[in-house]
Amino acid sequence: MSTAEKFSEAAGEDLSAQIGAWISKDTLLLYDDFESGWASDTLPIRIKYDKFDNIVLKRVSYKSIGGGRAPYTFDSLRVSAGKLQFFGVDSVKSKSLTFSLGSITLRQQADSINRIDVYEVKKWYNAANEPMVTLETYEFIPTRKISPKNLGTVGIFMELKKETN
Repeated sequence: MSTAEKFSEAAGEDLSAQIGAWISKDTLLLYDDFESGWASDTLPIRIKYDKFDNIVLKRVSYKSIGGGRAPYTFDSLRVSAGKLQFFGVDSVKSKSLTFSLGSITLRQQADSINRIDVYEVKKWYNAANEPMVTLETYEFIPTRKISPKNLGTVGIFMELKKETN
């Protein structure tokens, strides 16, 4: 899509996957899960490449063996250079956490963000040297008012969900 073309939200293709990150100028990493058909002695992942308009979609399908949720509070955040940085994070020694822009959901109540969820697929081996894949959810709750308008950056998409209660 060129800058001269009119943009309409939700008028495109449904990717049916979680966005991982932009891994190059024209390649988007996507994650989705599958239920069966992998060898038990290999990491349960399949990789497929698709072309969509002028973008390459690297689709990583995985079989998750579980997941986790980690809640944090934070003071401020910055979106830049393909990264989302949280500052003043509680219970983190460095007081900051950085994530690649990818599968991020902003939860809004009234005129401010009340929570940001960041999702990451983690691949690792357990003590028995068996491959593991989990979907980790990082839940960030701001300690002060943050407007979703302050996060608007050209070329960056984050899902915004409005909550009523």
